[in-house]
Amino acid sequence: MGTVVTVCMFIGLVYALLLKFINPIHQFPPFVHAVVGGLVTAAGAWNVFWYASRHLMTFWGLAALVSGIALMLTGFYIIKRDASPTLIKTITPVVLLVLFVCMMLYGITIYRL
Repeated sequence: MGTVVTVCMFIGLVYALLLKFINPIHQFPPFVHAVVGGLVTAAGAWNVFWYASRHLMTFWGLAALVSGIALMLTGFYIIKRDASPTLIKTITPVVLLVLFVCMMLYGITIYRL
């Protein structure tokens, strides 16, 4: 499941960066935003509510908690970018940085296995 979550982190990161910095992505139909955002949010929810809740006192449990929260915030941003609260819009660069660091941590660890 770590590989699936890592791929979801990559998809969410790339899509959110495209939303933030490149305008042509706004031409996608709203259901594309909903599907991508829903996938990213679901992966984050799985990380937080299933893995992290069972392994909270371990390194990977804490990593799952942090990456899950970052994934869910990124998913919410993707789904409703224009209607996002000001707080979400303000912290989006930090959340994307955290998501990138988590993606690298997961990716390098999976590669080494």
